[in-house]
Amino acid sequence: NINWEKDRYLREGYLLQKEFHGEHLRVNLINDAFCIFFHKNNSLVEDDDILIDFYKMNILNKLNLVVNELGLNNFICKFDIILNKHNWVILDIGLDPPSRLLKIYLDNNLNFYNFFVRNYLGDKLIFPFTKKFY
Repeated sequence: NINWEKDRYLREGYLLQKEFHGEHLRVNLINDAFCIFFHKNNSLVEDDDILIDFYKMNILNKLNLVVNELGLNNFICKFDIILNKHNWVILDIGLDPPSRLLKIYLDNNLNFYNFFVRNYLGDKLIFPFTKKFY
């Protein structure tokens, strides 16, 4: 049963692909750092098992290659991925302002907009709530 009513995701049609089971995650890449959120509740991933899988599968470096290849180094790139113990897939890449990261900054009285603009202008900043992956 496919919903063919127009909504924010359906413009002309759906891309049908093989179903992939696993944990739905949002990954923000910022310079040489990252943060990962659970899609189900928008909370920051602190789960060592997920982080270990990211390192074992070399996911962060592969995502960073995509960012470099596309010339998006001064942007905060957002990837929606699904991860399981054996593999992972990218569902989407985005450049729009990261709402989950913004919420954490606002909740902690940090000026996200200052970080966002300075990063875009080329300042190499350490963003709070991110982890380095090099």
